[in-house]
Amino acid sequence: MEIKPRVFLIGETRIRYDELAAYLEHIGVPDWDSPSANSDAEQLAEVYGRICYKSFDVSLNPNLTRIHTGNEAFLQNIIKQRHGSVLESIQTNWVFADVSRVLCMELIRHRAGCAISQESLR
Repeated sequence: MEIKPRVFLIGETRIRYDELAAYLEHIGVPDWDSPSANSDAEQLAEVYGRICYKSFDVSLNPNLTRIHTGNEAFLQNIIKQRHGSVLESIQTNWVFADVSRVLCMELIRHRAGCAISQESLR
């Protein structure tokens, strides 16, 4: 009998759009949007990155002459700059089913930024 490992995404970060809109209004960019984001998680990572650099609009930061437009370009630049803390604002919840104990131990060993719960064998 062959058992195949499976992975399930059972939860993820969601944006409260009313509060995001209120924040954008507060900082003076009520029309900012990220229509190219594929998910709330991608948009939230972009929002936190833009908060860090005041890069919703060039008018917010006198050190900027241009900004990356589009979610993918912005996040690729964040990754290139190694600004990983922006990505830590995203939370996803995964279930790894029917995987080996070896894989579990590797995940635990390299778990920076992760909280892991594991099925007991007792």
